[in-house]
Amino acid sequence: MSSLSDSPDAPFGWSYNPSTWHERLWIVGVACTGFAVSGYLALYQLGVVEQVWEPLFGAGSQTVLNSFLSHLFPVPDAALGAFAYALDAVTGIIGGQARWRTMPWMVIMFGIAVGPLGLVSVFLVISQPVLLQAWCTLCLVSALISLIMIGPAMDEVLTSLQFLRRAHEQNRSVWKTFWHGEIIEDRGTSALRPAEPTTRERGTRSTDSLPFEGTWNHLLVIALGVWLMAAPDVMGYEGPERTVDHIVGPLVVSMAIIAMAEVTRSVRWVNVALGLWLMLAPVLLRYEPLHIGARSALIGGAILLLSIFRGPEREQTGGGWRRVWTTPLHASNVREHEQRWEKAG
Repeated sequence: MSSLSDSPDAPFGWSYNPSTWHERLWIVGVACTGFAVSGYLALYQLGVVEQVWEPLFGAGSQTVLNSFLSHLFPVPDAALGAFAYALDAVTGIIGGQARWRTMPWMVIMFGIAVGPLGLVSVFLVISQPVLLQAWCTLCLVSALISLIMIGPAMDEVLTSLQFLRRAHEQNRSVWKTFWHGEIIEDRGTSALRPAEPTTRERGTRSTDSLPFEGTWNHLLVIALGVWLMAAPDVMGYEGPERTVDHIVGPLVVSMAIIAMAEVTRSVRWVNVALGLWLMLAPVLLRYEPLHIGARSALIGGAILLLSIFRGPEREQTGGGWRRVWTTPLHASNVREHEQRWEKAG
């Protein structure tokens, strides 16, 4: 089996093509689900629906959706979220299976649409318990949906950024390539090591490997983060430890979800730092009683240790993010890839 993808549209040095419909359509489907959830919440905020479904937190949804945070803009925040999800879906479906090189501008726009939505969602989740002392179930679902899309969407963004870097290296117009795309030779000096025989054929992921395979440690970190979010209300403690857990919990969950994707594994180092903070906070902020501080330190230590492990590297990604700002790549089958691109038109 070839160490690189057999797809003529696959990026140079990659073991799969992140622009295939197989890779993109499920993200579009998730965005459509987010649009439905946010649209329903927006209908409540606009008065079209009298009540909002809330199975877990009593009047929490009404408190959150009618708060000052939800009405900072002329349009309710759920309506803005629905628009953002619609933008995700539209930018995710436009273009063919080689759009990473034929439409770099669309891929970058897709990444911009997906990324900030997830980061805003994290802030809104933190604001619920910290500023409003309430939780909203569907708001949490919407935030989860936005976070799930970030990691899998970033691989396509990475391919386009690598492509633009190659344009710069070949003294081509990056501006022109960004808007119009271009077939670029990839000549470099550093060796590209072949991938293991688990790589994909025809530019898609094989059936024996999932997008989030080998990320059991991040699943455990997510569970610990969820407990941090729930613990202040379940155990009934107040003080600085309550605020810390309500802030750190959503951040830990968010970073772990993003770090589950192949090209965003490095985000796990944020959780290493957050775990260290949980270990130091009981001393620096003088948690009381003692068992609360001990619990925080134990959870922080577990998050730190679990987040250190990167997990198996099952895909070849053309040098990763370092390829965007460091040395060019070279492989013995450069001409083979060029011929595939030429045949693809």
